Amino acid sequence: MTVRLRMLAPLRHRDFRLLFIGQTVSMVGNQLYSVALPFQILALKGTPLQLGTGFAFFAGAQLLTILFGGALVDRLPRRTVILSMDLLSTIVVAVVAALGLTHPLQIPHLYVLSAFFGATFAFYTPALSAIMPELIPADVLVPGNALRGLSGQTARVVGPLIGGVVVATAGPPWAFAIDAATFAVSFLVFVFARQPEREPGPRKPILAEIREGVAYTFSVS
Repeated sequence: MTVRLRMLAPLRHRDFRLLFIGQTVSMVGNQLYSVALPFQILALKGTPLQLGTGFAFFAGAQLLTILFGGALVDRLPRRTVILSMDLLSTIVVAVVAALGLTHPLQIPHLYVLSAFFGATFAFYTPALSAIMPELIPADVLVPGNALRGLSGQTARVVGPLIGGVVVATAGPPWAFAIDAATFAVSFLVFVFARQPEREPGPRKPILAEIREGVAYTFSVS
């Protein structure tokens, strides 16, 4: 098998293909959000401090939930976690877009949105990593992860370009609306994936796993 064929081998597996398509679209939408957020805060006459606070809400929420999110994902069907995060993100971002388009949007709404995204990433990221071995065989797991990485890098190039055009021509609320639509596409695509079979195994109490995670974090910091 040539390098190119091996790289594309994971796409022969239907459920991975659905995940790949949905996540690629969604990651482009995430980049639109990243472009739109600071411009929306500035459009609401926000200060540089408020702009920084918006990003701090994202990082703070992610920091507070990452250990709990990873431990919880180990106990739940990963497909269900991914679909739930997609659906919740669709609703929340659509509400913010609607508020922006109808003009009652305020900066605290954007703080809530940033915190929401930070918290969802704490569940989303470990769920995506953990579901990969359930979607494709072990012999194509490395190229599968490489394809996901390539998808993310492509989104980081294409997304900001699209976001800049949308914000400049239509305004930040429309960028939020497109982001909500990309989450909806991700949900509607991946909902057709089968629920992977999981072998039940021994499991520690969730608080014990969180404590171990905290201890490990401090041991390597």
